[in-house]
Amino acid sequence: MRKIVYFCLALLLVGLFGCSANTVQSKPGPKPATASSDTIPAYVKAEAKRVSALVRAVQNPHTFTVVGVSDLHYLKGDTQVDRALNEMALGIKEVSSQVPVDYKIAFGDYIYRGKGFEIFQDGVEEMQAATDILNKALGVEGNQIRLTGNHDANAMELDKGELKQFFKYNEKMVTDSVNPEGNYGYIDIPEKKIRIVCLNTSDFTDEGKPTVVPDKKDQNKNTTTTHNMSKRQAEWLIETLKLKGIEGPEAWNILPVSHLVLSQTKGGLWKNTETNAAFLLSEYVKKHKGTLNIKGSELAYDYSGITPARVLPYTR
Repeated sequence: MRKIVYFCLALLLVGLFGCSANTVQSKPGPKPATASSDTIPAYVKAEAKRVSALVRAVQNPHTFTVVGVSDLHYLKGDTQVDRALNEMALGIKEVSSQVPVDYKIAFGDYIYRGKGFEIFQDGVEEMQAATDILNKALGVEGNQIRLTGNHDANAMELDKGELKQFFKYNEKMVTDSVNPEGNYGYIDIPEKKIRIVCLNTSDFTDEGKPTVVPDKKDQNKNTTTTHNMSKRQAEWLIETLKLKGIEGPEAWNILPVSHLVLSQTKGGLWKNTETNAAFLLSEYVKKHKGTLNIKGSELAYDYSGITPARVLPYTR
């Protein structure tokens, strides 16, 4: 049986590195490395070695290994966070040098702002700093995906689009031709029989901007966003799950990835939409037929005549 390995190594490393920052600073000795340093602290190197050994122990020619980074929440002026994120990036880079990795995924929320009308340029500068950290952790080439989080949607401002440059790394992703600005799509890996379905859980491309934003807003400030799936993305997802054009889809695996885990796509967190990505995936697996009500429209889906691929669970 095909064995899939999915590791969110970054979360473990962020937790360890972030919690260790105060301890390291409190000890006497040499001045700590700056955030721009490429010197890997001994404890980071030791942890990267330990985690790498755990992963290698379960890898085989059929495994699919992902290294994930999520919720950097970079905030300029916070030197402790700056240092912790730098050490995280060095740790991820070290792990990737010791372990064969199929894909590197950044799950979003690269910056922290998102509470209202904040200075737009601050968001731009923080996204650049967060991107520099991601580039150190994941590199600037190779197989990688950078998803949108709700704080990133806030900084991007769909009517400005200045920060879309920071998502240029999704070049291998087949995006929705009807809605290319949505930052969602899929990536097929035939040799592993995996389709990575990349969702955008802060997709406001139906509305142009979130409904919670006043009409008379300062164009130089950020908007407030939350979690949302556009009607068009739901339509796209319904069709994407069918794996049209793939021979023997029942032997394939679908790996859905998004800023929100699918258990969160229900109820309050997605309060401004009735769609539920987990519901569609469930209906797909059960080979059901029906309709989905989203934003006053009924979307039909029909999986009754297909043999579904295996949907892989994930966490972040």
